[in-house]
Amino acid sequence: MATITRDSLSTEVLVNRLRKPNVGCIMSYVGIVRETSSTGQAALSIEFSSNEEAKDKLTWIENEARQRFDVQEVVISHRIGQFLVTDVILAVAISAAHRQAAFAACEWIVDEVKHVHSSWAVEELKN
Repeated sequence: MATITRDSLSTEVLVNRLRKPNVGCIMSYVGIVRETSSTGQAALSIEFSSNEEAKDKLTWIENEARQRFDVQEVVISHRIGQFLVTDVILAVAISAAHRQAAFAACEWIVDEVKHVHSSWAVEELKN
C-alpha cells in the first residue's frame, strides 16, 4: 500500500497491520526533516505538495519492491504539507519471512523515494 497523506504517521500502526503467522520480520523506517537541506543549506522547514505522478511513482516503488525482493507486504506512506526540523515525513514498513530480504527492500525503497521527491513541488525555507 502506498499513500500520500497530511495526517501524522505511526510506524506502530503500520507494523501491527503487517503481523501475520508466516512473517518472521517486520522492518520499519522513519524519515524525518533534518536541519540541513538536500543541497547542504541550513533549513527551518520543508514543504511537500503532491501530484498524481508522485502517487503513481510510490505505487510503482511498492509493486517493484514486491517483485525484486522476497517480501510479503510493503507499506509506504509519505506526508505532504509544511514540516519543521524533526517532523516525520516518511514511514515505510516491510514484512518478510526473513530479515535479509526486508533490510534490502527497505534500503532500496528509501533510495527510490528520494527520486520521487524530484518530481514533487518541494520548498525548503532557509534560516
